[in-house]
Amino acid sequence: MEQKETIEERKKEPKKGILVTVLMVLLLAAFAGLGYAIGATKMAEPPKNNEKNQQEEVVEKEISLEDERFFNIYNQIYPYISIRSIVNGYKDFRTYELGVIGLKGVNPSDIIETSETTQWGDHYYTINADIFLNNLKDCFGSEVKVDLNAFAEEHVSVQKTGVVANSSGMIVDFYDENSNLFKVRFSGIGGMSGPDAQKITRKIVKANIKGDTITVEEKIIYVDGGGISTPDPIVIKIYGDPDRSRLLDTKEYTKDTIASQVITVDDYIDQATTITHIYKLDKETGKFYFASSTLN
Repeated sequence: MEQKETIEERKKEPKKGILVTVLMVLLLAAFAGLGYAIGATKMAEPPKNNEKNQQEEVVEKEISLEDERFFNIYNQIYPYISIRSIVNGYKDFRTYELGVIGLKGVNPSDIIETSETTQWGDHYYTINADIFLNNLKDCFGSEVKVDLNAFAEEHVSVQKTGVVANSSGMIVDFYDENSNLFKVRFSGIGGMSGPDAQKITRKIVKANIKGDTITVEEKIIYVDGGGISTPDPIVIKIYGDPDRSRLLDTKEYTKDTIASQVITVDDYIDQATTITHIYKLDKETGKFYFASSTLN
């Protein structure tokens, strides 16, 4: 009798095991479904502010053609990017060019008169080289490294008014490493020029920002001639490239009529050279700097 009951109980055991297995499968399925529902809900949630900002940053947007994030820098460098492509940022600029850019940003109040005089009897003035270097970093980024002695050896000069009466030519003569000062002198500037045609040779036509990069497109023509130093007729030639190999137009004026004439890039926009310049975000300063440019 006991043996029979034992056999029957053993027959019931597999049924209990099957039931437990089925229950476990159902529970796992329920948990999996709940996890999927939570995940789907999270995906459907709108992005948080930080995530939304990151998404917006990678979208290319048009910006003002005079956006302050690049335009002030452009005004310092445009004479140089218009004549050749610049691939490696400030490293592709000549020493003299960098000197002019750095000195132009010096305020008259930063130029200090000394008691020392030049061989012509004029006073020397000093400029803190850190001011000069910071001007370069504003244009080309915080990683700028230059030899300050080189600018004195080149005797870099710029026009700087408001310091010495009747003398607007500022010339770098020496750099003192101990005091970190440039020693500069002033001299007169050349004679007056006569009337000329108004020449609008360049025009920014597009500016976009995408992430940490600003891309600017500019059209430019190259104009030779003008002024009153030549006899009538005054001949002006307009070229489409800096090498003057593509002559676009020739115009003739007289001394009496040239001042009322306007030569503008808009009249040659399809034949003009395109300059594409790139500005990158300096993560250290949070400001943009000039990175490169190409002529096409």
